[in-house]
Amino acid sequence: MATPEKQRTRRVPALLQLGCAHLIVLLAATSVLLVADTFAVTIAYRSWLEFNGHSRPDPRIAQTVLIIGPLLLLFLQYWLYDRVRDWLFRPTVDS
Repeated sequence: MATPEKQRTRRVPALLQLGCAHLIVLLAATSVLLVADTFAVTIAYRSWLEFNGHSRPDPRIAQTVLIIGPLLLLFLQYWLYDRVRDWLFRPTVDS
């Protein structure tokens, strides 16, 4: 168990102090990013089909790409967001 001195000097990041507001903003950003990623993957997949000349793609492959693609992009975007946030806002270490 931490000593009372450690508990008093521990700082909670300002982002975590927002509570419900942070959750609402995060859900709104996720929704917007998911819609944008879906459009981007759909456009990229259709362009790839036109480039390769396939007139009738396998529906299982199309469905897999259109479902997994936006989720992978969303994961990548939040990973990059987390890395940049940690790089820009490094916590101060109390000694």
